[in-house]
Amino acid sequence: MPEGTNMATLYFYPKQGNPWKLEVDKETVSIGRAQGNDVTIADPNCSSCHAHIERAGGGFVIRDAGSKNGTFVNGRRIDCPAVLSQGDEIALGSTAVIFDRPRMPRVTMVDSPTSATDASAVVPFRAILEKTSATDARTSALAAPADLREENRILQVMIRVSEALVAHKPLQELLEDIMDLIAENLPMDQCVIMLRGDGSVALETRAARIQGQWRGGREEIQVSRTIVSMAYDQHLSVLLSDAAADPRVVGNVSIIEKGIRSALCVPIGDDEEVIGVLYADRHGRLEPFKDADLRLLTLLANTAAVRIQQARQVAALIGAARVTEDLKIAAAIQRDFLPQSLPSCEGYGMAARAVPCLQVGGDYYDLVSLDAKRIGLAVADVSGKGVGAALLMASLRAWLRTELLHGTDLAALAAKLNDFAHESSDIRSFITFFFAELDKETGGLRFVNAGHNPALVFGRDGLVRELSATGLCLGMLAGRLYEVGTAALDPGEVLVLYTDGITESRNTGEKEFGVEGLVAIVRGEREKDAPAILEAVFRGLAEFTVCAEPFDDRTLVVVKRDAFESALPL
Repeated sequence: MPEGTNMATLYFYPKQGNPWKLEVDKETVSIGRAQGNDVTIADPNCSSCHAHIERAGGGFVIRDAGSKNGTFVNGRRIDCPAVLSQGDEIALGSTAVIFDRPRMPRVTMVDSPTSATDASAVVPFRAILEKTSATDARTSALAAPADLREENRILQVMIRVSEALVAHKPLQELLEDIMDLIAENLPMDQCVIMLRGDGSVALETRAARIQGQWRGGREEIQVSRTIVSMAYDQHLSVLLSDAAADPRVVGNVSIIEKGIRSALCVPIGDDEEVIGVLYADRHGRLEPFKDADLRLLTLLANTAAVRIQQARQVAALIGAARVTEDLKIAAAIQRDFLPQSLPSCEGYGMAARAVPCLQVGGDYYDLVSLDAKRIGLAVADVSGKGVGAALLMASLRAWLRTELLHGTDLAALAAKLNDFAHESSDIRSFITFFFAELDKETGGLRFVNAGHNPALVFGRDGLVRELSATGLCLGMLAGRLYEVGTAALDPGEVLVLYTDGITESRNTGEKEFGVEGLVAIVRGEREKDAPAILEAVFRGLAEFTVCAEPFDDRTLVVVKRDAFESALPL
C-alpha cells in the first residue's frame, strides 16, 4: 500500500519497448489490450479487458476481469480481488507491472574493501555537519574546506536541494527525487539508498539506480559490506577515491570486474540518530570522487534524513487515521451481518450476543428460520481482525444464506463453504464454523462442526453433552468432506454455542475462564430462561476477568427448550 497517501503509481515493463509509469488517480483503472481501457497494453498475451485496479478503503486491490491467461500477483494466479502492497509484481500476459515502486537493480553486499585502511578518507559525518575543526588537517579540510569557491558551490547545491525537497511526498517518491538530485549535482554511475526497516536495525534497500538505464533495471549493484558498516554502525563518511589504482584492492575481483573506480558511502542521519546509508560509485569513464564530493553527499544525506523522517511521521499519522477508519468500516459491516432480531420460535427461548475485543472482530452468529418446522443456528470465528476478517465473514454469511435458500444438505453445505473460504482467503486464514438444524417439533438436531468449539447441551439433571467437530476448519484444505452429527434438545434442556473468546478469557493472574467456568455458570442457571442465562455468563465473565483487557471477541448463543409437565396418568 502506498506510504502516506491513497495515491499510487504503476510501473509498466513490457516485454518489448520502453518502460513507463502511470499515476492512479481514479477509483477504478481498467487495463487491457483494447483501446477502450484506461490503460492500453500492446501485448498479444493480454485480454481485451484483462484486469481492474480499484481503491478499497485506504489502499488498492486488483481484480481479474475474466482474462484468458489470468492475472498473477507475485507469481500466484488470483481468483478473487487481491490487496496490493508496495513493490508487488503483477503479471498481465507478457507485461510486468510493479505496484507503487519502480523495479530496482539487485543490490548485493560484497566483502570489499576488507578494512577501513582501504578507504581514502574516513570522517565522522557529524564533524562535516557541524563544520568543526578536527585534529588532523585532512579531517579539518573535509569539515570546513578552505576553498571558498567550492564551498559556495556546495552551498548553492544545498539551497536547491532544500527547495526541491520542501514539499511533502510519499516516502518512495521522495527517495526517487533524492536520486534525481544526486545524479544532477554529483554525477555517478550507480547509487543506492538503504534505510533501517520498521521495528528493525537491519538495513533494507529502498532505492537503487544505474545511470543510463531507465529506473528499475535488472542489473546488479555490488556494495562493499565494510564501508556500509562504517557508515551505518560507526557513523563515518567514507571515500574510496581510486579503487582500480589502489594496490590494496587491485586483487579484489568483484570491484575490478565491475569497473568501480571510486565510491562514496555516507550515513543518512542527523544529530540524534542514523537511519540509513547513501552509496554512490563511479566507473572508469568518470574522474574519481574527491573530498568535496564526500562533503556534498554527507550534507545532502543529512537534508534527506530530515525529509525521510518527516515522510515516515506523516505516513504513520495517516496510517493511524486509516486504521481508525478501517475499524469503523469493519464495525459497520459486522453490525450489518449480525441478526438485528431473533426469529420467533414457539416452545423455545433464545438469546445471543457478540462482543468484539476492539471496535470490530471476526466472530459471527446467526439464527435463521429455515421453514415452518426448522430453525438454523450458526456461530463462527474467522482468524484475524479488521476489515479483511469482517469482509470474509460477511461473504461467508451471504454464501450460507444463499445455500440455505436452496435447501442444500448439511454435508454439501459445509463442503461448499470450505471451498469458498479456501479460494477467498490466503493460506494463513481459516474459519471455525458450527451450524445446526433444530427441528422445532421434536427438538432433534442435525449439525456440522468445522473445527469449532464443541456446542454444549445441558440436561435437566445438569449433565453436559458435547457436539464435537465433524471436520476441519473451513478454508484449510480444498475438497474436504464433512460428516453430519445428530443430537436432541429435550424439554427443559439448554443448548450453548460459543467462541473461544469466552473460554480463553484470562484474569490478571493469567488464569483462563475455561470451559469449566462456562459450564459451572450455565449449570447453576439452567432453570432460568435463555436471556437470564446469557446475562449470567457475561456477568460471571466480567467478575472473573476484572480489569484484564480482552484479547479476543466473545460470542455466546443460548437456546432453551421450554419444559412441560408429563400428562397425568389416566
